[in-house]
Amino acid sequence: MSKEFFEVYQESLKDPVGFWERQAARLYWRSKWEKTYDDSNPPFYKWFVGGETNIAYNALDRHVHNGRANKAALIWVSSSGQTRVLRYWDLYREVNRLAVLLRMRGVERGDRVAIYMPMIPEAMIAMLAVNRIGAVHTVVFSGFGAQALADRIKDADAKLVITADGMTRRGKVIPLKPTVDEALALAGMDSEVLVYRHVGVGVPMREGRDFWWQEEIKAVPLNAYAEPEWVSGDEPLFILYTSGTTGKPKGILHLHGA
Repeated sequence: MSKEFFEVYQESLKDPVGFWERQAARLYWRSKWEKTYDDSNPPFYKWFVGGETNIAYNALDRHVHNGRANKAALIWVSSSGQTRVLRYWDLYREVNRLAVLLRMRGVERGDRVAIYMPMIPEAMIAMLAVNRIGAVHTVVFSGFGAQALADRIKDADAKLVITADGMTRRGKVIPLKPTVDEALALAGMDSEVLVYRHVGVGVPMREGRDFWWQEEIKAVPLNAYAEPEWVSGDEPLFILYTSGTTGKPKGILHLHGA
């Protein structure tokens, strides 16, 4: 344990409310909170009561505006050695475009979106775009099968599923879209599906329900801007489900400012 880490850790123990207030002050808040910590109704504690912020804005916009637009924000290396470097500006542009597209497709504040994608930059773009418009994402591991995906889609009541045509694992191409189709059938739901063409494998596409990311995004200008949805600190950000190996998976709700 480094000396610096130990000092910060000790500071957080001595004055936890003050410590987290100082950390939160380093971020951008559209409206400053009225109360840092509310413990009047245990065990339902609240942080930064009355404050309004947006996670995607803090992850991207403030860096772009503060001179870090050309700094690397995401470095991706595939198992085959392929490399992509996305600057803050690159992520900012693509997140805004996808956020505009999601709104065009009817996704609104508070809606749930399931993300079932391989480990590619577009998965991060999807997460940030969903949160930018005040919607709630739930990321499902792309190695899970149809039943596990169905359980999570149904429990979250996902309005939209974002996936890819397929992925590569140990040199083999594994289709993902057919798993989404099966999961929706098992869940008895008819959510729209946005599909990113990643490996180029042929997958079934149902007219009126399934849409190609690359085709739909053409309607969105490169300089598109999606005004962030400014939400309170205790509004939902994402749902993280347990593995569900011993029973029905349970969703843990994470908040914007907790």
